This record gives sequence, C-alpha cells and structure tokens, in this order.
Amino acid sequence: MKKLFAKYISAALFLIIITSCGTTSKVAVCDQPVSKDLIIRWGVVSSQSQMDSFYELNADRTISLGVKESRSSTPKLQEIGKIPLELYCELLKSTRETIMKVQALNVPSDVNNYLEYKDDANNIRFRALWNPNHDNAGNVEFKALYTRYQEAVKAANSK
Repeated sequence: MKKLFAKYISAALFLIIITSCGTTSKVAVCDQPVSKDLIIRWGVVSSQSQMDSFYELNADRTISLGVKESRSSTPKLQEIGKIPLELYCELLKSTRETIMKVQALNVPSDVNNYLEYKDDANNIRFRALWNPNHDNAGNVEFKALYTRYQEAVKAANSK
C-alpha cells in the first residue's frame, strides 16, 4: 500500500513540475481574451468632401476596405483577407503601447490620417487624428504604426 501511495505522489509531483515549467513563458497580448467586438481602423478622412476611406481590422484578423461617403452614412466594406496571428499580435501590442504613450492626438487639417481603436464591449474608444504632411511630438509614433498597418494590408492580400 505504501509503494502504491509513493508512486501516486511521485506521479503527481512529476506532473506538477512538468506543467509548471510550461507556464513560465511570456504570454503574448493577443493570447489574452480579446473582445470579439474589437475593431481597429486606419485611413484618410477629408473634411472638404466629408469622405472617409479606411481599412478595418476585426478581432478575427480579417482586414476589410471601407468607404464612408458622409459623416452620417453607413460604411461600405469589402473584405480583403486575413492576416497571420503573429502579425495580429504584434499590431495589437504596438497599438496599445502607442495609445498609452501618446494618449491624445488631434491635429485637424483638410485631409487627415487617423487610427481608431474601438472596443465597445469594454467601453474603450480611442482615435488619433493627424496631418500627414507634418511631424510633431505625437504623430511620429502613429505615422510609424499607420505604416505597419498598411503593410498588414499587403499581408492580407497575399493570402
């Protein structure tokens, strides 16, 4: 009986050691629960024509091209493709870090670039708006992030 108990304890300790070793690795941001309502948009908005052309990245990693013809109209979306999970994780992490670093960016002009992070399930909305022709303290980070998102469109197109 003691031998059976000792084997049981040994097996249990072995399982605990094996499973605890696997949990020491870093967890990627996207491995955390991501709201199914999460939408990240980036694009160009014109105050003169009131036209908004943008890309939209959803929580399922699908990128769509969107056009909104006036401030009150419903956007028309056309799916482009899906990006790899690793790229999605990198973009999501970089976006959250940039939002925390810059916190507010609103530099309106006739034509603006923007990046919008929208998670209605968690009541989170953030929109950075900048003049693409000028650099200032806040928009340099968002311009770089915008470029990375544009490159993600190419990755979605190649699938």
